[in-house]
Amino acid sequence: MFAGTVFGTVFRSTNNGSSWSDMSSGLTGQSVYAMTRSGAFIFAGTTDSGVFRSTNNGLSWIPVNSGLTNRRIWSLVVKGESMFAGTSGGGVFRSTNNGDEWVAAGLPGYSVYDFVIRGEHLFAALPTRGIYHTSDNGTTWNRITDDSMDQNVQRLGIDDTFLYAGTYGSGVWRRPLSEIITNVGNEDHDRVVEFLLHQNYPNPFNPATTISYDLPVSGRVSLSLFDLYGRCVRTLVDATQEAGMHIVQLDGTDLASGVYVYRLRSGAGVSTRKCLLIR
Repeated sequence: MFAGTVFGTVFRSTNNGSSWSDMSSGLTGQSVYAMTRSGAFIFAGTTDSGVFRSTNNGLSWIPVNSGLTNRRIWSLVVKGESMFAGTSGGGVFRSTNNGDEWVAAGLPGYSVYDFVIRGEHLFAALPTRGIYHTSDNGTTWNRITDDSMDQNVQRLGIDDTFLYAGTYGSGVWRRPLSEIITNVGNEDHDRVVEFLLHQNYPNPFNPATTISYDLPVSGRVSLSLFDLYGRCVRTLVDATQEAGMHIVQLDGTDLASGVYVYRLRSGAGVSTRKCLLIR
């Protein structure tokens, strides 16, 4: 059994907590907010230096952060062959090779405080937006809470019947899993309920950034990037898309430094935001 502390220390107990040993070699100075295990590997998520991995039960640790553009880790969980990391303000990242490589897996711009798993279903706690759900390893996410409950969700729990949400200031809430899992994919239930273009992350950026948006209904979508003279410098999306959360990577390698505007247009509305590329 392992325990991480805010002082960057990992402790291990081999006798059900009767005594503990310091196992922090390589983690000095880090704040450990998340831990998980995958086979012979132990992982520690820190709030300032990303994810660390141990292959010898905590005797030593090495950083495993390739592709992890946000290294403020709040939560870790293993789901089958994938490991997910929830960050502070940078959404979710996924690794399929025990942390050797990470890719963005949704919810950019948001903090993710906790995860729970039920079969193929992954639930994420967002301290400002409630609870999100994915059944395709983060390709699409759906918000499954509404304004009837406290959206400041800090921790999640799950059993055979209910999903539980611990909030900041209003106690614990629960919802039957049968209302969530059996209706996933139903066009009339648990879909994103608002048309929303999120602020890109990171911003400012150099040279790449992530843009995400929520679509309440399926339809034709365009996402374009403009300079301040109103000229379209990049068409990022021009296609028919399903309802839900979508993620687009913007590579600004060939663009000049400066302020740009990206515009989302669909049958549900039009929205624009500014972004800043700094060399």
